[in-house]
Amino acid sequence: MKPKAPVKKHTKEDIEWVSKRIFKECFWGDYDIDENDIIHIIENPYENMQKTKLLLSKILYNGNDFLYYFSFFPREMLREYIYNKKVGQYREKEIRKRIDMVKVYFFGEDIYIKGLTWGKRKTT
Repeated sequence: MKPKAPVKKHTKEDIEWVSKRIFKECFWGDYDIDENDIIHIIENPYENMQKTKLLLSKILYNGNDFLYYFSFFPREMLREYIYNKKVGQYREKEIRKRIDMVKVYFFGEDIYIKGLTWGKRKTT
């Protein structure tokens, strides 16, 4: 197994900044949620699992820096979410690749991800 991503304690400023980024990238008025709701979910992830899973899903599907955003959630919660995530046909290949990236980055799995590995250069 490879090393896992370090666990970092995020500051209040980090949480406020990331909530703005998540809101901008992941929500487009399709849910009744704002930056303060996102802050509350990040600070109290076990309070309402339905809202937390919605936020994790929006991050997985739409977050530009989803690996960083996931670092704001408890590892065991993230593990349960990622390993039990059902992926539909919409963007299936891309989402499965993102899930594999989370498994490699946070949990040290040794997964080959096509297009994200170093290849051998051809020498002439």
